[in-house]
Amino acid sequence: MSWSYSRVSYTVGAVLMCGVLASCNASEPDTANPYAAEFDQGMETTSNELVREVLSDYTITEAEREEVFGYYGNCLEGYGYTFELLPNGEYEIGERKTVDTRGNEEELFQELAQIEETCRIDHLDPVDILYDAVQSNPKNINFMHFMVTCLVDSGHRERGYSESDFRTDLENQEFVESPEYTQCEQDMSEQ
Repeated sequence: MSWSYSRVSYTVGAVLMCGVLASCNASEPDTANPYAAEFDQGMETTSNELVREVLSDYTITEAEREEVFGYYGNCLEGYGYTFELLPNGEYEIGERKTVDTRGNEEELFQELAQIEETCRIDHLDPVDILYDAVQSNPKNINFMHFMVTCLVDSGHRERGYSESDFRTDLENQEFVESPEYTQCEQDMSEQ
């Protein structure tokens, strides 16, 4: 048995966790880097020196992201799970290398979820969240506001559709892989 994690579900989680890093406001900071506040917050909240070092120059390269993913994978492997970062940005966490007969599948999945969260928080966040945010929204435009406006203006949602409605749709993954969502997200990355 293995578990796959897609960028879509991780991105949705990142959007919903945006407030953890900083405000993710529509107004751009006065600095040259529109994500300066988020980088500062990431450096302040992490206990991981590698993560702090990666964030310290206010940019994240693909190589740095891959290095952080390597430490994340090592963390999972330290608990006995296999880990593979796939070329498309998704990753798989495989079965423990040793047979575990202590519990049923649901109990083992819950244990994996706790281990994955620990490894992700210690070794991956906020580098991967900021990397994805900068790639998809280089100017740090208010994601919620932009997406709601785009979906309404393009006729995919009725007038009156709110940021709260959008958040609910994200939590339920109502349309995150739909063409209209993808188009609005692409439009935002081109701003």
